[in-house]
Amino acid sequence: MNEHRPPRNSITCRSADIVIYTYTYSVDVMVTKTLTITEEAYESLKANKRADESFTETVLRLTGGERDIWKGHGALSNADGFRERVESTHEALDEDFDRRQDDLYGQ
Repeated sequence: MNEHRPPRNSITCRSADIVIYTYTYSVDVMVTKTLTITEEAYESLKANKRADESFTETVLRLTGGERDIWKGHGALSNADGFRERVESTHEALDEDFDRRQDDLYGQ
C-alpha cells in the first residue's frame, strides 16, 4: 500500500483502507467594487477627503458607518412652519381614515 502524506496543518482520519485528509485554507482578501460617479460627486468626495485617509475611509466616515437610526432626530423641529405642517397633515390623515371607516362600515 502506498503511504500518502497529508498536507501540513491537516487532520487525518484513517479507517480500514480509506484515508481522508481535511484542511482549512484561509486568506484575508479585501473585496473591491468599482463605482461610477459623476465628476461633481467625485469633486465633492475629494473635497471632503482628509489628507490622512483613503477614499474608502472618507465614504465610511461621511455615510455614518455606525448606522445610527436616530441620527438627525429632531433636526427639523425648529424649522419655520414644520410643526404646523406635520400637525395639519396628521389631522388630514385622521379625517381621511375616519371617512374610509364610515364608508366601509356604514357608520
